[in-house]
Amino acid sequence: MCCCVVGFPAREPGAIAYLAKPIIDAVAIASRAPSAAHRHDVLRFLAGELGAVVVLLALQRALYVCDALLRVRLAQGEFEDPTLQDELPLIIDGRRSAPSPWRGAR
Repeated sequence: MCCCVVGFPAREPGAIAYLAKPIIDAVAIASRAPSAAHRHDVLRFLAGELGAVVVLLALQRALYVCDALLRVRLAQGEFEDPTLQDELPLIIDGRRSAPSPWRGAR
């Protein structure tokens, strides 16, 4: 669940800002020609923006919970593998000696 939630909150503020233009347009139209239909349009756009804000807050809370759960798992040492810890210096040394497309060959 946490992996699918990670990228979405980055796009959500853009969606909230995108909803501001129709709200402003609807308010401008409703102020020039007041009618129940125009007020309904304004309320509909406001409800959409409120929904987007609620979704953003829920996703941020979900990310916070996932982050807290991951911190607990890391603190308990569930990701430590003794064989990997023994091989880690060899892996790091191998990466340092390998040519990199960003650094050029050594």
